[in-house]
Amino acid sequence: MVLMCKNAGDWTNRLFNFSRALEASTSEPEEGAGRNVTVIIEGPYGGTGNTMLSSFSSLVLIAGGSGITHALAIAYDLLKRSPTGAVRARRVDLVWMVKIEQEAKPLMATLLELVPDAKSWEDASIEGQRRQANYASPTALRIQIFVTRCPASSPLTLVPDVTVLSSSNVETDSKNSDMTDDMPGANREKVAYLSRNLSTASTMLAMRDKHPQLSGITARPARPNLNIIISKIADETIAHHRRRLIEASGMYVTACGPEGLVYSTMQAVKALEAYKRNAVGGVEFEEERFGF
Repeated sequence: MVLMCKNAGDWTNRLFNFSRALEASTSEPEEGAGRNVTVIIEGPYGGTGNTMLSSFSSLVLIAGGSGITHALAIAYDLLKRSPTGAVRARRVDLVWMVKIEQEAKPLMATLLELVPDAKSWEDASIEGQRRQANYASPTALRIQIFVTRCPASSPLTLVPDVTVLSSSNVETDSKNSDMTDDMPGANREKVAYLSRNLSTASTMLAMRDKHPQLSGITARPARPNLNIIISKIADETIAHHRRRLIEASGMYVTACGPEGLVYSTMQAVKALEAYKRNAVGGVEFEEERFGF
């Protein structure tokens, strides 16, 4: 069990200092080493209840600040179960909003470890399906981090070796944004070449469409447009199932964070067009609010 606590008051401050002191006293801790601590665990409160998250065709996890713990637990569980074939979703989208970079840094090691794990299973599954082996369909993890109080011109250092690009999710656009978003590894020269050689571009996109690799992590200095994000994910879910001539089994959206974030997410879900809602098999919304 991993407990994540935010240093936000007297009690959590004492817990934080206790943890730091324990860490300093054991530079190379042995397995099972540590100190005995008496704790009282209360809860849980809220949660997904009897909802079977593994049965949905698409999951959108919206988190604000320390609300990432709720989203991360769901994403971790689904990704670990994916190789067994128990997870129906082709992708899990995690959208995390923080005010400043420092709020995200303590968890970046965990996120940067989880995404490669998802990519590794995706690669193995896609390669197995190419060889017509009996592999379960992979579940991709796409993480978008939005730093809301960072100037757009300021470089972010959360994700190593990744260029921060504008996207329609933050209400900006560029001539080649759609193509570069679909092909994250494509540089400008390759995009220009494919634009001039449409047959080559069509062949490449057809291959990617048949065996797409989706997992990844991005960080942007902006505030997300939740309406666009949820609508775009619904479009992708509909297209994915239509290509395979199967019906989607629903879209699950959860929001954990401050009151304003939960309300904005709920409004974005309500704003989703009726035909998209029906095409994805219905949309279920779950909320975890900070406060009472």
